[in-house]
Amino acid sequence: MSSILITGCSSGFGLLTALEFARSGDEVYAGVRSVESADQLRARAAEQQLDVNVVTIDVLDPACVEACVAQVLSQSGRIDVLVNNAAIATVAAVEDSDDELARGIMDTNFMGPLRLTRAVLPHMREQGAGRILLVSSVNGFIGLPFMSVYSASKAALESLGEALSMEVAPLGISVSIIEPGPYHTAIDDKLAVTKQSPAFPGLADAVAAGRYAIASDHPEEVAVAIVAAARAAAPPLRVPVGAVAQQMYAARREMPDDEFFPHLMKMMG
Repeated sequence: MSSILITGCSSGFGLLTALEFARSGDEVYAGVRSVESADQLRARAAEQQLDVNVVTIDVLDPACVEACVAQVLSQSGRIDVLVNNAAIATVAAVEDSDDELARGIMDTNFMGPLRLTRAVLPHMREQGAGRILLVSSVNGFIGLPFMSVYSASKAALESLGEALSMEVAPLGISVSIIEPGPYHTAIDDKLAVTKQSPAFPGLADAVAAGRYAIASDHPEEVAVAIVAAARAAAPPLRVPVGAVAQQMYAARREMPDDEFFPHLMKMMG
């Protein structure tokens, strides 16, 4: 049995991942910004008779991050797997991505995982073992139009993961970057609230609609992939998840830019 800490578990990939680890008999600490927001997680766990420990963790608050890690270590004695999943997204043109919007996305999607990883690493070093998983996106290796800041935050997360993997490998700690394609989760409603642009009338909505059209109805695939990466004898650095992610991943590496970008726009409808 391993001790697992996951962020962003009130819905979506985080909730499903918490349940998937619990189903395997692991000691799961499911992080949410507010315990009052965990009703869906608690209900699903109770329905499946799974044991999940709900803990408060706001990745924007360094003190809260440290307190959560201390709580898990106090209760469990160790943290074997950290899943940095909490993230936010929006649809807006670069021209309309003001400082407040950009800072909010970067602080949650990049600084949040950085804070939590820093807090956990000393304990994993002392253990001489650990797994750190960063939930990125296809946007981490492709800058998608009207999702520029979100793409930038995930690209930064991928670079962090690459560098970190080389730093900690000699310490017995592995890093995996999970790269899901589009899936239907609670993020659908958040992405539907787009910032309209007078320079590009209707295009942000079209991008959101295109994403919705190709998104998979099986987000549990991401949870299964996360657990598999955490269990792997030789953990992969990158794990594209879903048909769309795998197609984009292959095309980005095989096509020159002048072929790839028209191909991407065609895929997005």
